[in-house]
Amino acid sequence: VATTWSALLEGRSGISTIEEDWTAELPVRFAGVAAEDPSTKLERHRLRRLDRTQQFSLIAAHEAWRDAG
Repeated sequence: VATTWSALLEGRSGISTIEEDWTAELPVRFAGVAAEDPSTKLERHRLRRLDRTQQFSLIAAHEAWRDAG
């Protein structure tokens, strides 16, 4: 949250051009890439049971709960 908020206030976007080789065949080559890998925040068993969207949702919920006090 803190890095997203500071980037928003500074007018910086999280969207950039993707340079990896596997994107050569895609019709669009820009995207918002996650700043952090969920594997640094979640236990291994959760990573295996949750899809990527669920992983980020759980991380966001944990951050919100912590910020709420």
